[in-house]
Amino acid sequence: MRSIRRRHTRRQRRERKIRREKGRRARSATIYAAPAPAYPAGLGHALALAGRRSEARKLFDELKKLRIERNVAWSEVAVIYCGLNEKDYALAALDTATKSTPVS
Repeated sequence: MRSIRRRHTRRQRRERKIRREKGRRARSATIYAAPAPAYPAGLGHALALAGRRSEARKLFDELKKLRIERNVAWSEVAVIYCGLNEKDYALAALDTATKSTPVS
C-alpha cells in the first residue's frame, strides 16, 4: 500500500511542476503581448489634436519608457510630436529614423 501512495505523490509532484512551468511560460508570453507602439503614438496624436495635451504628454512619456524596453521606431515618436505641434522635434525624430533605418 505504501508504494502506491508514494507513486501517487510523485505523480502529483510531477504534475505540479508541469503546471508551474506552464504558468511561467504564460507570464513570459504576456511580456511579448504588450500593445504595439503604434497604439500609444496614434492615440497621443489624436489627444493632442483634440486639445488634451496633458494626456498626450502622459502617453508620450509612456512611449519613451517603451522605447527603452522595446524597439520603438522614431517615426512613432514623431507622430506625437506632430500632434503636440512641436515640428522641430518631429523633424529631428524623423531625421534620426532615416539615419538609423537602413534602406534595402
